[in-house]
Amino acid sequence: MGINFCNEKGYGSTRRWTCLEVEAYQSESLNVVGSIEIKMIAFGPVPSRRLGFSLGVNNIPPKICSYSCVYCQIGRTKRMQTKRETFFDPEKIIENVKKKMESKVKIDYITFVPDGEPTLDANIGYEIEKLKDFGKVAVITNSSLLW
Repeated sequence: MGINFCNEKGYGSTRRWTCLEVEAYQSESLNVVGSIEIKMIAFGPVPSRRLGFSLGVNNIPPKICSYSCVYCQIGRTKRMQTKRETFFDPEKIIENVKKKMESKVKIDYITFVPDGEPTLDANIGYEIEKLKDFGKVAVITNSSLLW
């Protein structure tokens, strides 16, 4: 059973809607959060002023972060933590990005830009290492865990 969750982001002329399709089911695999599997691991490409055409990588579930900033575009953090963990199977992330790259659409960067802090993913180093074979990689982070 597929469910779409949509969220309005931004203000004024930058306002846009983003939707996340999830599929409800029970499983013990690493790519499950509670009882839902995130379907949109790789998304885009989307135009970026800094990075050109950017293929987004959603490597953690929404609203998990090391901070809860009042100015955050996705709103209040639902689960604040600093402990890294495995949220999704890293091979599934790599497979999703590879599938998007095969679409022959121009992609300048592969960008880790989830709705939370991407460095909370215990496998981010491995994922970056594997994905840089496909092109340049960027990570949009609050840098709180880079010490």
